[in-house]
Amino acid sequence: MSPLFDVADRLLLFELDHKKIVRCQPVSLASRDPFERAAQIKHLGADVLICGAISNVLERTIGSTGTRIVGFVCGELEAVVQAFLNGRLRESRFQMPGHEV
Repeated sequence: MSPLFDVADRLLLFELDHKKIVRCQPVSLASRDPFERAAQIKHLGADVLICGAISNVLERTIGSTGTRIVGFVCGELEAVVQAFLNGRLRESRFQMPGHEV
């Protein structure tokens, strides 16, 4: 997990079927511009974006496209993905220090 989504160069796009991962695809993010980044994420068809810290501007911009954002998440990638699939992502161990849900 990148500590700040605003400067991340890539993301992993997971395709799910009944809470099972059927595909995982790395995607390079083409721009750091909030509007271009939001457009790319919308084009990818992402329903949910799980990330570390995210600026208010980028969160609002991506959120306005219909993508739900679960921000300020930290931890090992596999553990974070499993916690999301099992509805446990809001447990304190997955929250960035200093961030309360």
